[in-house]
Amino acid sequence: MPFIDIEDVRVLVEPEEKYIQIDDIVERDIRRAWECIKSGYPGFTVDFCFHDTLAPIPFLKEIGAEVLEDCITMRLGKEDLIDMPVLKTEEISRENFAAFAALHDEKECDDGFWSSGKIIEDFDNWKILAMFEQGKVTGYVTLRNGWEIYHLTGQSIEDRVSLLAAVVASVAKTTLAAGKEIMFQVDRKDYLNLGAAMHTGFRKIGYYIGYRAVVKQDC
Repeated sequence: MPFIDIEDVRVLVEPEEKYIQIDDIVERDIRRAWECIKSGYPGFTVDFCFHDTLAPIPFLKEIGAEVLEDCITMRLGKEDLIDMPVLKTEEISRENFAAFAALHDEKECDDGFWSSGKIIEDFDNWKILAMFEQGKVTGYVTLRNGWEIYHLTGQSIEDRVSLLAAVVASVAKTTLAAGKEIMFQVDRKDYLNLGAAMHTGFRKIGYYIGYRAVVKQDC
């Protein structure tokens, strides 16, 4: 993904998607960067992401930014492992990807960046475990780069616990054994996923909040 500097602020820019992402920008820099973006990127969607940092809320309200995500950051390391039964799940491959994509785009990606199209382009960096019923995916968990969970959905909290247990077990001898932790940012109001994560051994370590603004075409 291309990163560029705008007013000395490092940002991610996806020209084809007309998308910009800015992480943890402080109040003294956000106005300068926004003025440059307004003049150079009409029609772009801009996401402002804050990880355990204070967001400049008055400015974000001023430009009409809306809350996109409000998440609790959770992590699990080797010392957090819980001995849990791992029920049968099936790993999604390129061959059965369409079964996953149908449910994923319906449930997860109205506003998200990682649509099924984006995931398949980046497929080698993903592990996706799914539950099937009569040939259809009924629940799944996605893990990127061996350590970051992006999506978890299932018909019940028990299914979500099983999926988390399965994906944790799949990297126990790699990511966790190497002393790295798995991260999962869970929507603050998603009580099923919060409960499933805590039941599986994840611990709360902080928060993440994202705002979205759109640059007007006539700027």
